[in-house]
Amino acid sequence: MKKCLLFTFDYELFLGARSGLVHDCMIEPTEKLIDVFDEYKVKAIFFVDTTYLSRLKEKVNTHKQCALDFDSIVHQIQQLIRKGHYVYPHIHPHWIDAEYNTETNQWSLNDVTHYRFHNVNDTLKEKIFHESMEVLHSIIHPADPNYKINGFRAGGWSLQPFTDFKPFFDKYNIIYDFSVLPRTYQLSDVQYFDFSNSPTKPVYRFEDDVTVENQEGKYTELVSSIIKVSTFTEFINRLYLQYLYRVKNDHTYGKGQGQHSNDIPEMKPVSEQGTSIRNTRFQPISMETFNRVKVPVYLNYLKNNTYMQFVSHPKMLSNHNVKTVARFLEMVTKKYGLEFDFQSFINNSKGSVN
Repeated sequence: MKKCLLFTFDYELFLGARSGLVHDCMIEPTEKLIDVFDEYKVKAIFFVDTTYLSRLKEKVNTHKQCALDFDSIVHQIQQLIRKGHYVYPHIHPHWIDAEYNTETNQWSLNDVTHYRFHNVNDTLKEKIFHESMEVLHSIIHPADPNYKINGFRAGGWSLQPFTDFKPFFDKYNIIYDFSVLPRTYQLSDVQYFDFSNSPTKPVYRFEDDVTVENQEGKYTELVSSIIKVSTFTEFINRLYLQYLYRVKNDHTYGKGQGQHSNDIPEMKPVSEQGTSIRNTRFQPISMETFNRVKVPVYLNYLKNNTYMQFVSHPKMLSNHNVKTVARFLEMVTKKYGLEFDFQSFINNSKGSVN
């Protein structure tokens, strides 16, 4: 069986006090990704922050820069579709409370009341999901009228309880989800997810609860990959990051400001087998944390597994990250037969999925 190597991206701005600019956070880094993926024929998956697009679209007739930003995003998404990449919705509901600064052309997302979809009333849930699908449909279908928008990733991985999302998955024919970070949890005043008792399979079906496998379930979960990093490797990694920052000036700091959250101490995960996402020994496999120090660790992971999913953000990529992934692809494409298309992987691996 081929090894499945998935590159997934949350295509978005920063989600805190200062959003950053569209060109810096989305357009330019994605252009660099496309160049690498063209060379290695990678079919990537981009989860577009559709609630942001809905808010941005509201202002295109009154704010010239918003109109330019929207046009740039539309052009890039259509380019991704024409090149064969997947594009799916990614909902951060607290964009409904975001404030736009005309002088800086940035947004403030300090109000996190509606960060979780669970915290939005039923009327707003319907409105947000409908507008998300509508805006993505209006962008994608001129490029490919037959394209199916049937995948999803929840903002902040906060897919629980799934009963909040299930009616919309059914209404809009969403059958693939990419929100689970296996055996991890974050129980905070902003993000909330508890996958501490999720299945150990990289791909499984579910129905009413994303952490419970159901072989007859309508939905397929493709989990993110988690890697264990030794204390020594993490120490060397910190030194190398300082070198990149101070000597090479290769970093993404300052583009925008992310969202901060505080754990709720009295809340405990459902399983003691779970690991807090704040535990730096266990990290999601990601382009923005990938550098020369991590290459042997990532190569070893792929050697021992048939499935590997990167969860990344264009806004957080440095030039070194992109170059490292290009080098990684150069090495692994020579060594393995790789499948970059998740749907082909599922279709060719039905026994292991079920």
